[in-house]
Amino acid sequence: RSGEVAVQILQTLSILTQNIQSEQAIYFLFSNNHVNQIISQDFNFQDDEVLGYYISFLKTISLKLNSGTVQFFFLKKKRSAAANEASLTAAGGTRQHEGSSAGGCPQIKSADDAAGSGSGGPGRDGSN
Repeated sequence: RSGEVAVQILQTLSILTQNIQSEQAIYFLFSNNHVNQIISQDFNFQDDEVLGYYISFLKTISLKLNSGTVQFFFLKKKRSAAANEASLTAAGGTRQHEGSSAGGCPQIKSADDAAGSGSGGPGRDGSN
């Protein structure tokens, strides 16, 4: 994706996102997965103008994130404990303490996971 159309889309979305005041509107914009699809597009980053507007768009999104909206940008893939144990054993690794990945880095958990909340809420059904 390159050229004037990509620049115009990124610029327009940045302005739109930046000017949203309502928390409900932010939830709506982020929860429908369209923003994720735009972020993951294969833009031509060799074009400095496209790169600049893409970075500006990401910065605008980051300024609107909070503990309730960041959930829409996580990939939620669940593996069973048995599958995790099998992959560690096959790799010759040892079992890590709970909360750590095989690489020793802490796993990212949502605020609801950490609090133990079972509430559904928007976007928590794995559709995003």
